[in-house]
Amino acid sequence: MDSKAGERFVEEAFPIIMEEAIRKATDVNEKVCEWQPPEELKQCLDLDLREGGEAPQQILKRCKDVIKYSVKTGHPRFFNQLYAGMDHYSLVARFITEAINPSVYTFEVSPTFVMIEEVILKKMSECVGWEEGGDGIFSPGGSISNMYAVNLARYKHCPSIKDEGLSGMPRLVMFTSEECHYSIGKAAAFLGIGTKNVYVVPADERHSGEPRFTTLAKLAINMLALPHTTAELEQVFFSDDPCKNRRKKSIVYTLQTF
Repeated sequence: MDSKAGERFVEEAFPIIMEEAIRKATDVNEKVCEWQPPEELKQCLDLDLREGGEAPQQILKRCKDVIKYSVKTGHPRFFNQLYAGMDHYSLVARFITEAINPSVYTFEVSPTFVMIEEVILKKMSECVGWEEGGDGIFSPGGSISNMYAVNLARYKHCPSIKDEGLSGMPRLVMFTSEECHYSIGKAAAFLGIGTKNVYVVPADERHSGEPRFTTLAKLAINMLALPHTTAELEQVFFSDDPCKNRRKKSIVYTLQTF
């Protein structure tokens, strides 16, 4: 497709987006979704991948069909625990980023967006009390964010793991609330800690974990089948040289990480 034909296609597509995906999709008198069961939906959409492609007008029809049979998350009667509504300013920003398609990894290839990221990260750092210093990255969701968090916690207490890997470490375990997100177990699996090394801390009536040392110590004693009382384990944990052997060392890593 040459540039002129491409521009014409975009010009013809924008009215469809405006009418179907913005106006109708946010109109309380319209449906949240034109619901169809999977088999019927396949017939409505025609999802075959053809060798010769499609004519522009047919692609525009496909665009209308995709919008028609999608859930309208900007609709006033769409309710979800994570997202809802349409932010028109953000929508325009998405149009710009999709058109420019920046790769935000160096100033050379993406000067504007690198500076925007730095400003946002600085503001977010200030929101959590880090007036000076602090850094961050943008992630696509909560699961990968928790993955990053577990990886950072592991690196903080086992910095040599970056070079030596798990084989050079004592057994590592994780304590987490019974109300935790399912991605915590996935993080343990992905990072080589293992789901069997994730131990659940009971939650109270307010659904928060009980971060008291005695609770963690009892879990650690049962976990490693050590012949120690809680008081003895406190002496190990608070001594000047707690890492006297690999089994006790693994407890210390666990309690400090928690």
